[in-house]
Amino acid sequence: MLIDAVREGDWEAIGQIEREAGVSRWGERALRQEASRAGVVFLVAREGGEVCGFIVGRVVADEVEVLNFAVGGRWRQRGVGHALFSALLGRAAERGARRVVLEVRASNTAARRLYERFGLKVVGRRRDYYSGPVEDALLMCGNIIP
Repeated sequence: MLIDAVREGDWEAIGQIEREAGVSRWGERALRQEASRAGVVFLVAREGGEVCGFIVGRVVADEVEVLNFAVGGRWRQRGVGHALFSALLGRAAERGARRVVLEVRASNTAARRLYERFGLKVVGRRRDYYSGPVEDALLMCGNIIP
């Protein structure tokens, strides 16, 4: 598996993965716009040339906020998410980030377990943060261990 920066030809696959995952409703246009912003790290995982997941984070000062993260259905439970999250933290640390923050659906136990393996802890709850379906977000944060 290769973790790489997003390329122009990746957008259709990224949009499909996001729709399939159902964890966000950004859409291709918003993802493209985010990729061009200062401080943004946008990575994809590729296997045999196929995009199998993506992660987007924004580095501000000494912190990286995970903005969007999804792995295609047939690629889940194969280490893709771990590899993407690890790569994002590494790139963010190179830019001076020492902490990571994110929101996660309260019901997304697989994602929560992944974040906990990286040392993140639940530090808050945002009531009714998500729509479709309405659900609380858990705010998680932790230190980036070099």
